[in-house]
Amino acid sequence: MVLSRRAAFVLAVLIVAAILAPVGSALADYMTGEHYMKLKPAYQLGYAVGAIDMLTELQSSGSLQAGPLNDAVAKIARCLVDNKVTQPKVAAAYVTYLEANPKSKAEPAALGVFEALKAGCKI
Repeated sequence: MVLSRRAAFVLAVLIVAAILAPVGSALADYMTGEHYMKLKPAYQLGYAVGAIDMLTELQSSGSLQAGPLNDAVAKIARCLVDNKVTQPKVAAAYVTYLEANPKSKAEPAALGVFEALKAGCKI
């Protein structure tokens, strides 16, 4: 059996998620913006990119119901491609968002990454 690139990528993400699951549990169940800011830059990069990869995969596979979330994720994905946004820029956008919105540091990081990209893409 030969895996497609997308299937191999999804499998790799799932393996990494399984390996890192205990780390997430140690960080009070969900990663918050505050926890994110304490991570080393390489981990910040991995988290931010993983969050958006998951959302765009859910959207492109049709797993999200039609509606505002699906539409926003599709627009973010298009914005990232059209503007050739690099992975480090995704992580930097979230740091900038947290600095501009300090109250969001207490919220889940995945939501913050999504909101940062919505703001950056003017959605």
